[in-house]
Amino acid sequence: MGFERIIPMYVQGTSFMGQNLDALYSEKIDEAGLKQWAETLADCVEYFGNNEDGGQAIPFRYVFFFELVDFCLFIAASDGSITPEEVKAIDWLTSGERSLDLEKAMELRTEAEEQCLMRRYPYSFRILVEEVAGGNEDGIMEAGVISRFYLQVARFVHSIDNPGDFDENNPAYLYVSSFDKYVERVSADDFFIPFEEETIEDTLAVWDELVKQEEEGMGDAFCGTWKVLSGNAKALGFSDLVIKTDGNGYMSVKKLFRTAKEPLHWSVEDVAGMPSLVVRIPALGTIVVMTPLDSDKMAAMIPPSKPGQGPAMAILQRANVDTSIPF
Repeated sequence: MGFERIIPMYVQGTSFMGQNLDALYSEKIDEAGLKQWAETLADCVEYFGNNEDGGQAIPFRYVFFFELVDFCLFIAASDGSITPEEVKAIDWLTSGERSLDLEKAMELRTEAEEQCLMRRYPYSFRILVEEVAGGNEDGIMEAGVISRFYLQVARFVHSIDNPGDFDENNPAYLYVSSFDKYVERVSADDFFIPFEEETIEDTLAVWDELVKQEEEGMGDAFCGTWKVLSGNAKALGFSDLVIKTDGNGYMSVKKLFRTAKEPLHWSVEDVAGMPSLVVRIPALGTIVVMTPLDSDKMAAMIPPSKPGQGPAMAILQRANVDTSIPF
């Protein structure tokens, strides 16, 4: 296995680990369904390590809910205060494992801040990712369900006292959204816990490097000559697309009495959370977003050039042409 990215594969009504995925992916928060997921994950692993004295192992359920309470209190406090309503909801979601009241919640939040707990991923989260995804061909999708659980919990806690959704305007959003990046980072190592990465910052630095390597590799994979097979872009005169290794190339456009080779510049960019080839053709004022379908085919979308027009679409297939020769 190598570095993989989470691609949401949720289909309404489907299940995983015996629980309905709707509770994690629906816009409307299913509180009862979310609580069932918490119980399922708490019982996913039986024991957690060993006590320092070598005695009986600690039940994973205890560790999971212990850390989930800290996670929830961090989300609750992100709007500036923790309210009795939030404490009650958190205590209910975590099955009363830490017997929360407002006073205790404030004490726990202070302790978490002093210990800088939010600079590290919950250890129980990392264990769950390894347990669910390790050695599994579909590991990236299944581990993605684990990180989605934490996002849905954040949305639930946020909703108690806030009318809007939990999004990038919330100070805690970057923290929660990084859980997906942890899953993607460990996919490069069969989801084993990277113990040497002690903080979230350490993990994100590795993730950044993996993304950089992925983009460089993707650029090389896109290089070559591509023929338009189908789609309405063909009817508009677009035919060949040549992607050169130096970040340049050209697109052949059939005009009335000739075929013009319009110069282009390309780069690999993040589009909707996924790396994509973005081609810019200055003479046409056009940006083309390319998405690989397999090693020899890719889909292209060309935004409309005039008001009222729809985007032009095309399926392109690789042609065996040496593109190292200047045109």
